[in-house]
Amino acid sequence: MRLLRYILPLSIKNLQCRNASTTNFSDALSCIEKKAPIFRIHQKNVRILISPKEFHDTLKEQILLAKRDVFLQTLYIGSSEYDLISIISLALQRNPKLKVSILTDALRGTREFPSECTATLLAPLLDYPNVEVSMYQTPAFTTFLKKILARRWREGVGSQHMKIYGFDDTVICSGANLSNDYFTNRQDRYWVFHDKDLTSYHRKLHAAVKQISYQLSRTAELSSPPLKSVTFREFFQPGSYGEGNITVYPLLQLPYHNITSESDALQILLTVPGDWVLTSGYFHPPPWLQSLLHAREDHGTVITAAPNAYIFFIFGASNLLPDVYENYLSDFKKASQNARFVEWERPGWTYHAKGIWINPPNSSQTITLLGSSNFGHRSYNCDIENTMIIVCPRDLAMTETDRLFHHTAPKKDRKTRFISRVGGWLFSRFV
Repeated sequence: MRLLRYILPLSIKNLQCRNASTTNFSDALSCIEKKAPIFRIHQKNVRILISPKEFHDTLKEQILLAKRDVFLQTLYIGSSEYDLISIISLALQRNPKLKVSILTDALRGTREFPSECTATLLAPLLDYPNVEVSMYQTPAFTTFLKKILARRWREGVGSQHMKIYGFDDTVICSGANLSNDYFTNRQDRYWVFHDKDLTSYHRKLHAAVKQISYQLSRTAELSSPPLKSVTFREFFQPGSYGEGNITVYPLLQLPYHNITSESDALQILLTVPGDWVLTSGYFHPPPWLQSLLHAREDHGTVITAAPNAYIFFIFGASNLLPDVYENYLSDFKKASQNARFVEWERPGWTYHAKGIWINPPNSSQTITLLGSSNFGHRSYNCDIENTMIIVCPRDLAMTETDRLFHHTAPKKDRKTRFISRVGGWLFSRFV
């Protein structure tokens, strides 16, 4: 019975205020405000990064500038990221009072152990007294699954997928992990917020997830079993912080901890009229999300990765996954009436951006969703995710979408392998 819980789809609980008439822009936001804090920030304190290199440079710069603390939360850190470790070490040597906390996924971070992996890379940092390294392991990973699943596939059960990078009063929210491709030639999204309150919110979130995570030891092994449960109630308390023309509503998705504020909020936002854009490197929206998109009467655009822009394109059996996602997209297209489909492709690059943009009519603002979620089955059923609703001036939002569209072309129909159709059906929940 325990295993069935992790195979059968989880139900989505609606926000109490959702109803069929929730289509007005301001009404939708008012509804979400009842379940999430609001952070208002001046545009001068928000910066959208363009490239992986700019993300990498900003990350290193902020680590060296930090006076009080650095907290990094990601799926994994590449096992060869010695430069990043050197930067953290340098910051600690310059400022012995600096506190550093790093949180990754346990299954992904120990995949190659005892060979080089995230765990072995980070363990030497524990020689510094103010460093903590934690690794979250999904409660869905049972002893039975440990016996039957090869290490390469274990993280498919569920992962710590949040991407939060904080430094004193600055936080970077992104969909990017911390490895060489994300620093060089893998396109993602990256917003930098210089805001004390928003950073504090994410620092507390980081600390809460740490409590349900294992601690890494100096020998690169996991110790100190996590607490069985932690309340996340404080992250859904209504409240308003700051002033400015950009508004941020943080959302969370922790399905095994009964937290579904992202999926709940999407069911409201997608009833707001207006042209829309959705992008995901791994397009596989669950049925309820597909229904909401198909029901929209306004023009929409879906941006997906071209087959050779998938990182999986080069990895053994994983190279079936581009075909799997092609099949999911093809099925979606057949039922779509008001959307056009384009694919992102840039020679030598891969694509990892994800987001939704809605342009309400008669408004100069855009609603965008930014974060770790790919808006797919596993985002809502398996992984723990962080997402932001951002309401910002439309011209600011367009600077980001225009850059993504620059490398797109109309989606091509392709033949896929039959085995990918079978595999996509069998493992639909986990991709």
